Amino acid sequence: MKSKQARRGDGEHYTSEANILKTIGPLFLDEYRTRADRLIAKKSATRREFNELQDEMAANLYLDPACGAGNFLNVAYARLREIETDLIVARTKRWGTMDLTYDVSFEQKLTIDRFWGFEINWWPAKIAETAMFLVDHQANLVLAKARGAAPNRLPIRITAHIVHHDALTLDWAQTLPEPTGQTYVFGNPPFLGDHTRTAAQLSLMQQAWGGTKQLSRLDFVTSWHAMTLRLLENRYGEWAFVTTNSSTQGDQTARLFEPIYEAGWRIKFAHRTFQWDSEAPGKAAVHCVIIGFTRDRATKRRLWDYATVRSAPAEVSGVKTINAYLVDGPEVLVGKRTTPLAPDLPMVDYGSKPADGGNLIITPAEYDAVMADPVMAPYVRPYVGSKELLSNRKRWCLWLRDMNPGDPARSPELKRRLQAVAAMREASKAASTQDWARFPHLFRQLGLVSDVPFVGIPEVSSENRHYLPVSHFEPEVIISNKVYGAVDPHGIAFAVASSSMFWTWMKTVGGRMKSDPSFSSTITWNNFPMPALTDEQRAALASAGTKILDARAQHPDRPLDGHYAALGMTPELVRAHDQLDTIMDKIIGAPRRCRTALERQELLFDSYVRLTR
Repeated sequence: MKSKQARRGDGEHYTSEANILKTIGPLFLDEYRTRADRLIAKKSATRREFNELQDEMAANLYLDPACGAGNFLNVAYARLREIETDLIVARTKRWGTMDLTYDVSFEQKLTIDRFWGFEINWWPAKIAETAMFLVDHQANLVLAKARGAAPNRLPIRITAHIVHHDALTLDWAQTLPEPTGQTYVFGNPPFLGDHTRTAAQLSLMQQAWGGTKQLSRLDFVTSWHAMTLRLLENRYGEWAFVTTNSSTQGDQTARLFEPIYEAGWRIKFAHRTFQWDSEAPGKAAVHCVIIGFTRDRATKRRLWDYATVRSAPAEVSGVKTINAYLVDGPEVLVGKRTTPLAPDLPMVDYGSKPADGGNLIITPAEYDAVMADPVMAPYVRPYVGSKELLSNRKRWCLWLRDMNPGDPARSPELKRRLQAVAAMREASKAASTQDWARFPHLFRQLGLVSDVPFVGIPEVSSENRHYLPVSHFEPEVIISNKVYGAVDPHGIAFAVASSSMFWTWMKTVGGRMKSDPSFSSTITWNNFPMPALTDEQRAALASAGTKILDARAQHPDRPLDGHYAALGMTPELVRAHDQLDTIMDKIIGAPRRCRTALERQELLFDSYVRLTR
């Protein structure tokens, strides 16, 4: 049996039928099912109408360009044959057979040669080809039972077209015939993020996107988007892919959707984040979205939401537009900004990273010995990363920016640590890190260092929390690159970051670490669409932030992750956040405190459009 890693690399996901139907259902299957049912129920329907619908389904091309063992193609063909069989049976009941021989081959038109798959591995490709014969045989048995006869497929002359080839080095337009109908492209291409792809895969991505696309932060799966855009440039058709939810998060969203929008495509339907099911043993939990595209602006948009990633899908009613963040709102793309859009927000910056092999960091087990060294002790500063910020863990660092050059000679332990830093950096493969071996007493990356109290924001926070936990630090604290800081003399930054409105914005347009929202200065903070504040609004925000701190102060020994445990927040803290949200929601444009994230999303995108117009 193949490992999970091998199956993932080969694109063999063994997708469940339920998830396949989430993709092909709203793409084409649901519409054909509805049209067929209405036609069958229509007493005035003509034979010609039956024939035209059947001919339309049979004229299309159906392509899965990363087909694996063919699950998507199997289900698509089987379900379309069910629809066709219902049409044949209903037509026969009304008008009898189409010819005197009673040969159903003249009536059954949808054939497996309209189904195409591209697959890089030989064995799954052969499975897919064989499976299509089996599905065809099963569909014929159903037709024979319902109609009394089935098409004669012997000798076999018609087969599905499963092309054993790397889809990203294949000319799709040259491989596929010109259809007389639509070309539907769908599937579940390989899930590989920008940090896990290989150099060879990056080269394939460059070919797919044409060599000029900035591929930083783009997932490998977006190569199939690029190839589909090229295929359908001069064809009628629609397409839908399952992807990891990172395609709708962070700066990747703008990079991916800009060429899609420019080519005239809009989102036809989407499933928001859910946990992907496969039928493989030892399956990994992957958080996915499904997005389908159309060029038909008149198509009714459909959107499904999930209460949790494991919940059943619930269709959202009244959807008018679906933007790239899977929100019913303006079709905007939030790119990187170097300064805050909101004039009242300060700049934020992440902290400092040592690149020291652990030699400039002091653990609790080392603290007493270091503090007993009179040379090192004056340089010891609290060092706070996201774990320390959230859980009150203790860690320190040697902050040696103002070190006396003679100090290493007076402390054997300090000398040992600095020599170890230099050796570690000299051994690095990165030339820039090697260069810093000359400065072993300095952190490799310098971020925010403040001479006054400042606000600290964790880079990643659990999706289960109702609010983003924000902290205050004294000047002696050095924050790591896992924490963002801002000088905040009036408390505005603290209040804004603590609000449900900002937490919603961060979860909507920001990136994710697995499923947990990730803070970004350039995407989430600098783009937060808060209009200029009045003096009254500034005072109200600062006061509301103070009340949050007062509520926390009732339990001074409780860490932030305790204060913000999803099921354990105190009534006082919840009420303090409610008061803040009432103020913040009205600033963004709400008549009262919002009750749902969806309300806030709509207000946020409307405000973003106004402020960036």
